[in-house]
Amino acid sequence: MKKSSYFPYILETHLVDHCNLKCKGCSHFAPLVEGEVFADIGIFSRDMARLRQLFDDIYEIRLMGGEPLLHPELLSFIDVVRQSFPRARVSLFTNGIGLLNMPDIFWKTCADKQILVKLTHYPIELPINEIKRKSKEKQVQIKIPNRIKKFFKHLNISGDSDPRSSFRNCRLMFKTPQLRDGKLYPCFFPAYIHIFNSYFNLPIYVSDKDFINILENDDPSVILQFLGQQIPMCRWCLERRNFVKWDLSRRDIHEWIGNNAGTVPHFFRKLKYHAIHLYSESKRKLNR
Repeated sequence: MKKSSYFPYILETHLVDHCNLKCKGCSHFAPLVEGEVFADIGIFSRDMARLRQLFDDIYEIRLMGGEPLLHPELLSFIDVVRQSFPRARVSLFTNGIGLLNMPDIFWKTCADKQILVKLTHYPIELPINEIKRKSKEKQVQIKIPNRIKKFFKHLNISGDSDPRSSFRNCRLMFKTPQLRDGKLYPCFFPAYIHIFNSYFNLPIYVSDKDFINILENDDPSVILQFLGQQIPMCRWCLERRNFVKWDLSRRDIHEWIGNNAGTVPHFFRKLKYHAIHLYSESKRKLNR
């Protein structure tokens, strides 16, 4: 098996599909999840071990959802990912609603395993000062950005976007492949579209050309090449995304369906997000 020491992207993976906060237009479709959907620790352990075989270093692994704090085996996932990737930045994304209710063993594990807790700060009331105090007391690194006041609409329900244009514009803004059940997807959309399809009874199906199976592929260069190119699902994404004010979801399909944004505002958004990724890339290279 060939081995690569360069995985040029941040990796995201779901621990939980459902959420305790229903955001309008959530890109991972959490408001549409029926019941509770938890990742399996056995499958996760297998996938982390396989990923480690293929890549020596990943800069950041993001444990996400849904709301990952809802997983009853959360600490086991943290143990597995840290054991598999001792040098990676491991970030746990949370909306913060249940953070202060987490037991002491959670805070101790995050401190001992050097887990970065990233608060996705929505326009809801949160005891931010108390969260800061708690994290400082427990010696857990926490990052609280500015409030997220807008979500983007990304879905072209007609499925007739130019895949090359859609992918190019998306990749300038986001470089976050998704790992789910042994498969790597270039972005969140094909990994979670089954949730949207199930709720609205729509046929936006994922083909075997929309992902690459890491259990069946030995060559890291083939995997990286796949992640760097357009996929059939790109035709369902807007080429230029519109942003809308954050709100709570009513499970209306139009929360996700949009029209192409104007060229000028999209151009400046691309500059902004591209600058953020260049900054992250420079940090990654300095830490190698």
